[in-house]
Amino acid sequence: MPVSAVKVWSPFCARPSVVLDGSIKGEIMGVFDNAKDAAEATGKKIGEWADDTKERISDKVDEVQADAEVKKAEGDVRKAEAERDATEAKNEYKEKLRD
Repeated sequence: MPVSAVKVWSPFCARPSVVLDGSIKGEIMGVFDNAKDAAEATGKKIGEWADDTKERISDKVDEVQADAEVKKAEGDVRKAEAERDATEAKNEYKEKLRD
């Protein structure tokens, strides 16, 4: 891509200034547009990643809560079985005392 430049002599400068014409300005703006598009795409990806991570954490919390409920239910069953066994043992002991 050819870059066009015009040297401008100013009485206030010791050397000429370089002024870029419109074609290079368009190229620079194109670079900025590309950077803007890349930043937007990156932001979108980060947002998707955050949503996915939030959902994974929520799923894991639900799983842990379900496991806790199962363990509690299993504990309740063991407690009920232990109470049943204790009642049977108590009744057998009373029966032996009656004999």
